[in-house]
Amino acid sequence: MDREERIKQYLAFVEDEKACKLSENAKLIQSFTSFCETINIKVRLSDFDYQMGLGILCSYENIVLKLNEHISVDKEGLVDFQVLSELFEKKLFSEGALFAPNYILFASNYFRRGFYSGNNFAPRFIEHFWKHDFQYNDVSIALDLDRVRIDIDGPVLIEEDTWYGGKFTKEISKIKDGVSSLRPPQYLDDIELDFLFSKAYALDVYWYTYDEIKVFQALEFKQPSITININEVKYFPVRYVHAEFDMNSKVFRHFDGALQLYTEDEYFERRDNNFNTKTKGEYQVKSKSKKLFKINGDLSVEDWIKFISHFFAKNPLILEYFEGKEPDYLTPYLNAFKKSKGIK
Repeated sequence: MDREERIKQYLAFVEDEKACKLSENAKLIQSFTSFCETINIKVRLSDFDYQMGLGILCSYENIVLKLNEHISVDKEGLVDFQVLSELFEKKLFSEGALFAPNYILFASNYFRRGFYSGNNFAPRFIEHFWKHDFQYNDVSIALDLDRVRIDIDGPVLIEEDTWYGGKFTKEISKIKDGVSSLRPPQYLDDIELDFLFSKAYALDVYWYTYDEIKVFQALEFKQPSITININEVKYFPVRYVHAEFDMNSKVFRHFDGALQLYTEDEYFERRDNNFNTKTKGEYQVKSKSKKLFKINGDLSVEDWIKFISHFFAKNPLILEYFEGKEPDYLTPYLNAFKKSKGIK
């Protein structure tokens, strides 16, 4: 059996399983439809779907906001995480999910692997975010507003994965202002880049200081094969973080992350430049942006490192920046690849 035939059979299996699961859950779907009607949400049978690992899903524009009037979205598209924690239940092994009596809502799809709605959440930012004690912080997060899961007792998707946090020990106040640009080794081919660097193309880091505040910004560019489609327009997703460190109190006072969305021309214009191309504090290339999270209030350097290391999921360039060298776990692989290519 050739590869094309195997793919064909797999897709047929997926469709058969979907039809079977939707049929098995027909009463549940009808019950949720009736519930929605009581609050003037008119979902149709075609709005329901099944995805392996994610269960029975109902997709409907802004259904999360329509189901719960106590949820509001701020001007940046974020929802107060404290409000969510009071309204919904967080369960063990279900990080990224919030449970109501008859539905589950999720964190934004842009936290998922490859930014794809059918994948699990990328390790391990969401896990740490869900478990962290934000008692003294003002915290907001982006949600998947257009989709809920209705089989609340169904199985959850658990993936065993390892990802490392940075060993950054420098005093933030002593970091010199300026730009750092990191790239994977040029001798790696596309398959090797995918395996070791999760298709990273570059990581640009920028520090600057004003008054007694140290500001951090970072942009992560992927290889041009990584794209997402929004309303039939192709974009190149670029993760971005911004943080402000108070040099008097020795803690971060603000930390936020976003997904910047570049057109093809913007992507190729921007990726080989760095933060020195900015004008009046902003890039000459101005992309669309989707804010993903925001943390205001005291955040320790250790917690900041943990969150930022995992936000740039599976990209060892951020660890290389923090540690000042390639992470130790990469060394055997890189040495093997260099040896196979005759590189000393």
